[in-house]
Amino acid sequence: MRVFHRTYQLTEAMTHNLETLSNYFIDAFPKMDHAEQILARTIYQQLALGDPLSLKYLSETLDQTVGTIKEKLIKWGSVYFSETGDIIGFLGITISEMPHCMQMNGKTSYAWCAWDTLFIPELVDANAQVTSICATTNKTIILTVTPQGIFPAQSNIFISFLLPDEEAIQENVTTSFCHFVHFFSSKTAGVNWTNQNKGTFLLTFEEAFIVGKNVNAIRYSAVLS
Repeated sequence: MRVFHRTYQLTEAMTHNLETLSNYFIDAFPKMDHAEQILARTIYQQLALGDPLSLKYLSETLDQTVGTIKEKLIKWGSVYFSETGDIIGFLGITISEMPHCMQMNGKTSYAWCAWDTLFIPELVDANAQVTSICATTNKTIILTVTPQGIFPAQSNIFISFLLPDEEAIQENVTTSFCHFVHFFSSKTAGVNWTNQNKGTFLLTFEEAFIVGKNVNAIRYSAVLS
């Protein structure tokens, strides 16, 4: 088990080293024990239903106190609450409308960034109809993402990626990472965008899916095995 953070000096050759990219995101977030993995996965599954999630429901379902659950959520960060204290966003998924729409089991939820749509379906154990837009051309992007793979309605889809400083990603993953991770309808459209955004680079949607799959396999090893 990793108990330290690695220092990554990203080079052009490393941008398509999927193991290196996977390890970065595995190391960048707190490790979860078995009970924490169950809690996190339950939150994903419930938010995928498109409704606010109460801490009381989690407490009763998982037989943990509300205080214990709150403590874990504070430790993880990247959790958003409604005015009434219900969870409405968590580590990549939200019920608030955003550009990246996911329809799973007939319910609608949204992702914080393009990459989230590729690894969340496995955590929910559902197929997702993903609808988004190209950040350069505004063309509609449509994908069917399953726990096993991706079935694009169009080819040549790319995703912009970024490796932010680990402290920055832990402090605010949305501003340090998610705001830079978009779909593009062609490599040319993606290159035009990455050329204007320092530190970003392109992955194919297949490569981004593999990175997400690798991260899930380690972060949620106890609940996905």
